[in-house]
Amino acid sequence: SLNNSSSASDWLTNSFGVAVRFPNQLPNPPGTITISNITATAATVSWGAATDPDKDPISYEVLYAPATGGGTWISAGTITSTNNLFKRITDLLPQTAYNVRVIAEDGRGGQSLRDSTPAFTTSALFAPTISAIADQTTGRNQVSALIVFTVSDAESPANTLIVSASTSNQTLVPDSNILLSGGAGDRKVVVTPAANQIGTTIVTLTVLDQDHLTASSAFKLR
Repeated sequence: SLNNSSSASDWLTNSFGVAVRFPNQLPNPPGTITISNITATAATVSWGAATDPDKDPISYEVLYAPATGGGTWISAGTITSTNNLFKRITDLLPQTAYNVRVIAEDGRGGQSLRDSTPAFTTSALFAPTISAIADQTTGRNQVSALIVFTVSDAESPANTLIVSASTSNQTLVPDSNILLSGGAGDRKVVVTPAANQIGTTIVTLTVLDQDHLTASSAFKLR
């Protein structure tokens, strides 16, 4: 009889009616590894499907390690789907070379692997961008016109960018009198001078991305 730790596919019945166990055959290595969509902190790994001589279902583990310095292999996770043979690796360091390894496993301890050749290198981090804004004029006790500007970033989605505002003349325009609105890449600002104040101030808008890099755009309000 079959014991509980064995798969039925491990056994054949010979001509004498005796169940004979045969050794597990290793899966073939995964297909060629491709690295795409490389940014400063992430990359997408895809590979060709492996096959198994025993027809066992195959899962894949994706690992990565710095290409220099003898870094330890880090698991990016396991893929069990046979239709989506890719994995997005995140939390990488900018301008760093990495090796990638994909391991095919048949669920019975059999493994084979394929390494990426050559290593890939992440890009540099880029600061966000914010459009220039022309100088503005408003009257005493009057709100400024609605000012439209744009923000973007090479690595961070536009809806994650944080915009803040400050002024050089807090008496004329306290920071709390600057109203920011909009979303994604299209943003808006309205400035309200303090009551009965006249003068000139510099309004500075600063955009912050997920990598804590910033960019600023300033305009004069009088």
